[in-house]
Amino acid sequence: MYNKSLMFCVAVLAIVVIAVGAMQEASAQLKLPRPSPNAAATQTIGQTVAKIDYSRPGVKGREIWGKLVPYNEVWRAGANDATTVSFSTDVTINGQKLAAGTYSFFVLPTATEWTFIFNSEPKQWGAFNHKKEKDVLRLSVKPEASPHQEWMSYNFEDLTGNTCRFLLRWEKIAAGVIIEGQASKEARPSPAASVFQSVSVTDISVEYSRPGVKGREIWGKLVPFGEVWRAGANEATTVSFSDDVLVNGQKLPAGTYSFFVLPTAKDWTFIFNSEPKQWGAYSYKKEKDVLKLTVTPEAGAAQEYLSYAADPIKNNSALFTLAWEKMKGSVKVEVDTTPAFIWGKVQAQVTAKMDDATILNQGARYALNNKQNLDVAMTWAQKSVSIKKMYGNLRTTAELLAQAGKYPDAVITGEEAIKVGKEADPKLDASAFEKLIADWKTKK
Repeated sequence: MYNKSLMFCVAVLAIVVIAVGAMQEASAQLKLPRPSPNAAATQTIGQTVAKIDYSRPGVKGREIWGKLVPYNEVWRAGANDATTVSFSTDVTINGQKLAAGTYSFFVLPTATEWTFIFNSEPKQWGAFNHKKEKDVLRLSVKPEASPHQEWMSYNFEDLTGNTCRFLLRWEKIAAGVIIEGQASKEARPSPAASVFQSVSVTDISVEYSRPGVKGREIWGKLVPFGEVWRAGANEATTVSFSDDVLVNGQKLPAGTYSFFVLPTAKDWTFIFNSEPKQWGAYSYKKEKDVLKLTVTPEAGAAQEYLSYAADPIKNNSALFTLAWEKMKGSVKVEVDTTPAFIWGKVQAQVTAKMDDATILNQGARYALNNKQNLDVAMTWAQKSVSIKKMYGNLRTTAELLAQAGKYPDAVITGEEAIKVGKEADPKLDASAFEKLIADWKTKK
């Protein structure tokens, strides 16, 4: 059930072609497997809620700084769509005021310093349409050496009252700024947080509160050995999976679970319990446990405030980790990436949005690139064109016609796609598609 999809590389091509249209067309996005998967994190800072939405590129043996991410060029600070940062209240960042709102977040790196950029136009694809005049705040930041981080990540660290450090990490470099939120007398000493990670088309999310070490002895003292612990503070931690998964090889159905830990001096037991929304572990019922796994904790870097992460391993798996003080425990989460499963997810998304030209085209493009269900793909592509003619859906339709051997019709539709595309964006680079059309003209 959970073997890697043979279609993954083809799905990557689908995303690239969809992205070309997305820069011209609507912001709706079909959820597909991505080589740089989607992620998000939220953190309560005083009475301010900060959130970051981004995609996570991997190092994958590449030279990052000055190569994959060129110096002196504005970078989307992630992959796919531009990274976005939002604040529920006005904040101060490195002493500079920033109003409540949602911003595209870019980075302009050089060999010696970076510029963090908060831009007033969210929902951009990459940094292709970055407009300097829309920048609201620019801050010079000194990058620093950091332990290797295979998958780019954002973290909220060094929580103190209504301040925290917002940190970007990738490869062996980190850079951060200090965020000061709105002070609140009602702020919890263990503030609320969440993390989200997509793995293929499956979502993993954790909602929890973050207790601090604060000079205390944690394991065996503040968190007693031999007792079920809420794995956080305040309400019980909850973990959600949008689809059935395997956790350390054991089946766990889709759903939201209270997550507890039973620690001993030698090992921890990770517990997924079917009653979410509990306060602490006071109402914990053993008979409601759905899955229990023995985990061997290991030494980790000092972590003042408890944290959770779901770091990708491969396109079908992630490492779910709890880290606090100088200990951490992890389990492997595997998801279904079979072609039949992913196609079912695509169908469900498109069926729910049959009035959305962009979603219809993205579904058709996915089927075309995977060479499956081409009759369905043609229906979706034609429906998309009937709603609104765009470069993307006309190109998809043309390629489907060519796939069916209808080359004269493919040429007509393809040339219309280029005309519509260049009217929408005179800078559109359709050279590869023009070569494809030229090849169709040689066929009967």
